[in-house]
Amino acid sequence: MTDLFLLCKISRQAHHQSLIREQKWTLKEYLIVGLILQIREIHPAMGLRTMYEFYQPQDIGRDAFVSIGLTYGFRVKAFKNQIKTTFSSPYSRYKNLLVGKVLTNINQLWTSDLTARAAPLF
Repeated sequence: MTDLFLLCKISRQAHHQSLIREQKWTLKEYLIVGLILQIREIHPAMGLRTMYEFYQPQDIGRDAFVSIGLTYGFRVKAFKNQIKTTFSSPYSRYKNLLVGKVLTNINQLWTSDLTARAAPLF
């Protein structure tokens, strides 16, 4: 084993410290996944970032929390709104009711816009 450590240019102590860090990370993942499962029972549509900000678990950052959640498949599916508020069809045009009209005085024709107040045109 000593030759292997020399070949990898690490010490025996560094190898064991790496194993201990990996075990701690695995335990932390296990706890985080348990927390996410508990939260999802109550709030099935809560996103990972919202969970982190609301519960603020100790000794883990936001990005690591989200990364663990995504690794274990806790992404919330975003539903697309199927309702359209605009209908752009060439067949829904209205006739110009002003063709042939002669405007001779003020306030004979008014128009409006959804974004502005009504105002006289003439």
